[in-house]
Amino acid sequence: MISLDLIMGVNVVITFILHGDSQHTNVPVEYALLPHVSTSLLFLSFGVIMITSCEQTVRHAFHTTQICYNLSLQYSGLDQISGKLDFREIRKAILLLAHQASQRKPNFTAADFFSINFYLLGAMLGTIVSYVIIFVQMK
Repeated sequence: MISLDLIMGVNVVITFILHGDSQHTNVPVEYALLPHVSTSLLFLSFGVIMITSCEQTVRHAFHTTQICYNLSLQYSGLDQISGKLDFREIRKAILLLAHQASQRKPNFTAADFFSINFYLLGAMLGTIVSYVIIFVQMK
C-alpha cells in the first residue's frame, strides 16, 4: 500500500510540474506521457525486485541441502571425540533437514495462478513492448 501511495505521489508531482495549475496548457504529447511512463517503469522495477528476490530464495533453498550434507559429514567424525554433546542427535537433525529441503521444492506463486520467476519477467517485458508497438502504430 505504501508503494502504491509513493507511485501515485510521484505521478501527481510530475503531472503538476508538466501541466502547472491549468490542464489546458500546450504541452507536447511526449511530455504528457512522461508521468505514465515513469509510473510504468516504477512498477516494472518493483516487479524486477520481487522476481529477483523470489529466484534468489529458491536458489538458496537448493543450496541448503548441500550445506546440510556437508555439515553432517563434519559432525560424523565428532561422535567419538566429545562426550559432552550428543553429535549423533545433531547429525540426525541435520540429515532430517536436508531430506526435507530436498523433497520440498520452493515455488512462489501469485495465488496459484502463475509462478513468479524470470519467465514472468520476460512475459512482462514482452507485454510492455507489444503495447508500445501498438501505440506507435496508432500515431
